[in-house]
Order: sequence, then C-alpha cells, then structure tokens
Amino acid sequence: MYRTIASLDLGSAPVPAVGSVEVSSQLPCAIVGGFAYLRDAIGAQTVGVCLENERVNLENGNTEQRTSGGLLLRRTGGAITAFTDGLTT
Repeated sequence: MYRTIASLDLGSAPVPAVGSVEVSSQLPCAIVGGFAYLRDAIGAQTVGVCLENERVNLENGNTEQRTSGGLLLRRTGGAITAFTDGLTT
C-alpha cells in the first residue's frame, strides 16, 4: 500500500517535499503493564498477539487493546481489567 505524504521544512527557507512511501499495514505493538499481567495469567495462546497498542475508547473512556484472540480492556477508573474473545470474558 502506498500513501502520498507531504512535508514542509519550516526553517529559514521553507522547501516543500512531496513523495510516495510504502506504509506497512503491520505496525509494531506491545502488550504491557496490567494487560501483560492478565495475558500471562490467562495464557499467551488464548490472548494471542497484539494487533494494536492500547488506546482509550473515546466513547466510554475504557482503555482497550485488540489482540488476535480478542480484546483486552480496562474499565474507566482501573477497577476492572478483563479479556474477552467475544463469547467468554
């Protein structure tokens, strides 16, 4: 997949540069902190590998991270950390 990007040098002599670069659809990610602890407790094979880094869901304020096995989530306030595969939590 190719995306066109533009950059602008805001130094003493602005010189815009436009070009195409290949953007990988697989960005590196990691399961860390409380999510890593939960993954270790449940089992790495069940949780799977990360598909993204943890992020805040702006709709509900929960911290979430998609994995190849399902979804890791921490409810707002940090009281509950859970994993779901869509059928089992």
